[in-house]
Amino acid sequence: MRKIKGLRWYMIALVTLGTVLGYLTRNTVAAAAPTLMEELHISTQQYSYIIAAYSAAYTVMQPVAGYVLDILGTKIGYAFFAIAWAVFCGSTALAGSWGGAEAGNWYLVESDTDKNMAVIADVHTSGGSYLEAGVGNAAEIYVAVPQNGKIYLTRGAVFDFFEFLSAERLTDETWQDMIRQNPPQRPAFVHSYMDETGGGEVPVPDEPYSTGC
Repeated sequence: MRKIKGLRWYMIALVTLGTVLGYLTRNTVAAAAPTLMEELHISTQQYSYIIAAYSAAYTVMQPVAGYVLDILGTKIGYAFFAIAWAVFCGSTALAGSWGGAEAGNWYLVESDTDKNMAVIADVHTSGGSYLEAGVGNAAEIYVAVPQNGKIYLTRGAVFDFFEFLSAERLTDETWQDMIRQNPPQRPAFVHSYMDETGGGEVPVPDEPYSTGC
């Protein structure tokens, strides 16, 4: 069998290169953080989840990698992990959000309160009364939009808004019950753009316009 001259030095260089690339790969996440947070709409807290998950996986896989190397051997094991590392690093380019699984796990939210969009907070306290600012259920908004030489009446949803004094601090649960049973009056400025009177359903045109979204 023909021996390769200086093979040990080639192997040392290969292992060193792999180690250097491994450390560079870890630091690219921090270097790319500003761009990732902007394009994927990632908050600082969500970014910390990513780093924590990476660190946890890195720690857990240390003994696992050692066990696999014992089975496969150094040569095959090193090649296997080099290829697997490259595949996983490349697959991160397919990420469209900080954690698609979180959106998919919405059904795991068991509290009806947390699923309800109506929330409230006290923004000021004075003399035993509390100034409460709350978001109610979604309200409909209608906007006339010119499109291709025609005027289309578009419909969407916007947050409803309430602001009032209360004798007690309100929780989200209490606020949501109040919205359903006896909602308070909205601030005066809300009436400048919102009509609280009920009406019939807006008829759908024969050829409704769609953006295709």
